[in-house]
Amino acid sequence: DEPFLPAIPDRLGGLIVVAPAEGISNLQLWRAVEWLQKAGPGLRRTAATGVAVFATVSRLNGRFGFEPTRPLTDPMSGGLAGLTKSAAREWPELACKAFDLADGWPAPGEAARAVVDELLRVGPIEIGLSAQGRCTPSVVDEGMASLGGGSAPVQPGDLVVVSGGARGVTAEAALAMAHAWRPRLAILGRSPEPTREPEWLSGLATEAQIKQALIARSPVGTVPRAIDSQCKQIVAQREVAAALSKLRATGVSLTYHAVDVRDLATVRPLISQLQREFGPVRGLIHGAGVLADGRIEDKTREQFERVFETKVSGLRNLLGAVLPDDLRVLGLFSSYTARYGRVGQCDYAIANEALNKLSRQFSIEHPQTRVVSFNWGPWDGGMVTGGLRQLFASEGVGLIPLAEGAELLVREFTQNVSRPVELLVIGETDAARAARRHQQAERDAESVSHQTIRDAAVSSELNQSSLNGSGSNIDLARVPTSGPAYQVGSSNVLLAGPSPARPYGKPPAPGTSSSWVFGEIGQATTPETSETKPSFERLLDVAQHPFLESHVIGGKAVLPVAMIVEWLAHGAIHRNPGLELHGFDDLRIFQGVRIDRQTSAALRVLAAKPTRSEGSFHAKVQLVGASHEREIVHAGGIAILSPGYPTAPAATLRVTPRGYSLDVATAYATRLFHGPQLFGIAAVEACSADGIVVDARTAPAPWAWMKEPLRSTWLADPLALDAALQAIILWSQELRGEPCLPCSIAKYRQYRRTFPREGVRIVVQITHATDHAIRCDIEFVDREGLLVARMDGCESVADASLMAAFQKRHLD
Repeated sequence: DEPFLPAIPDRLGGLIVVAPAEGISNLQLWRAVEWLQKAGPGLRRTAATGVAVFATVSRLNGRFGFEPTRPLTDPMSGGLAGLTKSAAREWPELACKAFDLADGWPAPGEAARAVVDELLRVGPIEIGLSAQGRCTPSVVDEGMASLGGGSAPVQPGDLVVVSGGARGVTAEAALAMAHAWRPRLAILGRSPEPTREPEWLSGLATEAQIKQALIARSPVGTVPRAIDSQCKQIVAQREVAAALSKLRATGVSLTYHAVDVRDLATVRPLISQLQREFGPVRGLIHGAGVLADGRIEDKTREQFERVFETKVSGLRNLLGAVLPDDLRVLGLFSSYTARYGRVGQCDYAIANEALNKLSRQFSIEHPQTRVVSFNWGPWDGGMVTGGLRQLFASEGVGLIPLAEGAELLVREFTQNVSRPVELLVIGETDAARAARRHQQAERDAESVSHQTIRDAAVSSELNQSSLNGSGSNIDLARVPTSGPAYQVGSSNVLLAGPSPARPYGKPPAPGTSSSWVFGEIGQATTPETSETKPSFERLLDVAQHPFLESHVIGGKAVLPVAMIVEWLAHGAIHRNPGLELHGFDDLRIFQGVRIDRQTSAALRVLAAKPTRSEGSFHAKVQLVGASHEREIVHAGGIAILSPGYPTAPAATLRVTPRGYSLDVATAYATRLFHGPQLFGIAAVEACSADGIVVDARTAPAPWAWMKEPLRSTWLADPLALDAALQAIILWSQELRGEPCLPCSIAKYRQYRRTFPREGVRIVVQITHATDHAIRCDIEFVDREGLLVARMDGCESVADASLMAAFQKRHLD
């Protein structure tokens, strides 16, 4: 029972956990956590000054289960990816990779070589490997409006079993099914069935009142924890009683059973009794789950088993007690934690990823059953406090309204059995909702002058809105059963499925690239491959990079200079591990990258080995793409790398304190082209002939901007950097009456690993201006007045004709 854990050195370069070929057990999944706990300190010490790798290898089908023609070899091993993604959240300094290995390699050595080849490649965390090539899950938005009507999967009076009790999400789901299908419901929960409350609780409505009464009735010396526990039990009983009352009010037949789904000896006879009395189980909703939050290094086996067994053993016990061929619907309540990982929830991520893959296996084996694994985001319930709401919003995750989430569940079960199995459902944040409404208002205003042309399109949008419901707040995400990801609808549904496999190291075909010159800034050159070597490649499209919808000029999405800086930094660090980004010299934009909604651009970052100079390392980097079947350089410069960060000099730039003529909202609406995700400027503090000062936000986590980010944290900060470039545009519009676009940065220096989460103050000092050129220096300062980063010699091209392109801020 005890693991073999050898002595691990103080500094460790890597840990790779491989699922056994004969299948992984619950205990072995816990052992993976133990291995990481023991190896973690050594890995993190190495990562502080170099590169350290943590990787897991599952044995699903080489495509993370996302292909119905390939059965899953070991669904349970899918849980390993949940550990990897959580480790990437908790320890972002590590290079974390989750591999899924297919069967059928010509020789074992080839599979091993494929894993080794990918270990230090910059790119997505999840990589599927097979003899045919590599693939990665991708996320695609889909609207709730795309869910068409369908017939009820169960008949009135059919038996539907729901685990997870009669509270919160499961209660809302049961209520929605009761209204829609009129089934016979059997609710399984850990809490005992409510009984009549004692008289002394009569009239006590709030937790404070209940606690006060409990204190008065308790012996002297009762600890507060005991009072809290009793209060929670009373509140839980009330919630269960209220939910059962609502369910019975619908007129459906209902029974409630207090049972622990982990206990097969209790579950099996209970389900058998229900089937004898009410007929076969036609629907099974497994909503039971518990949390035991704690960082990886603090997890205990007891916590892991409680979390994992409730989800996975509970499902197995329930499925083992029913006749699978009788089921018409199987719904599993997984979590968005499984898809993205989460700090403090590695056990929950492991359990829910295993649940996802077990659902896919069941769907393959029982094609007559509509199987859905709902990877729910947080719901807008009583447990979500204001602080949690803000935390989720900072991660780009909104809350799911109870009624709409339950409606989605019911509608999803009416769809064809060939629909995707894994569904990610995330609520819309308040900021995103406001931005969406603002954009819709702009589109509606534009449509007035084009009524005859756009009438049909506008009607379609209005019809979708009515299907979504008034002010629908649902974002969905599904995993296609095979093939590339797709996009349907206007509400945001995230679908994950493998992009087409391609041989190792082979770039995309030249025909997949679409890029155009914008403004003819600089002169495109050919890549100097004798110096620079490929660091990573990326297919740029709007579906996988939704932030591009907020950076549209002339109807085309344009890759922001700030993101070019970020990706060039990735390329430099990847080719030169163990160093930090200190900045750039002579960064130039030669040819912009522009795409529309239907096209993509195949991009590569090239980086050279560095030369040493005065304690830092200088490495040439280039962003290259294809145009008319030839490679061109879009941007390039010299990355400045160092073993650590030097002490920041004092901030010195000053601007004459004069007011700005517009508020920020009006400035974004009339003077800038940027959309909601790039609303980086929070306030304009001053604007005068010698410069402009703004307060700026810093960027959310990379996954909030793109579906498969290169890293879990930014190397620079694309929102803060873009806000500085936006500030130059505002200055040019205010003082010169014309917009501008950046073309080069002579020098950029960064003095810490991350920009402050609370934002920065940006001071732009104009140093030179001609009819068509603006040069300035820029400082990024924290709330204490300390210098975070600085740009010198930032040049922009000014042209009044750009205004027409700025006004075409929506994708063609």
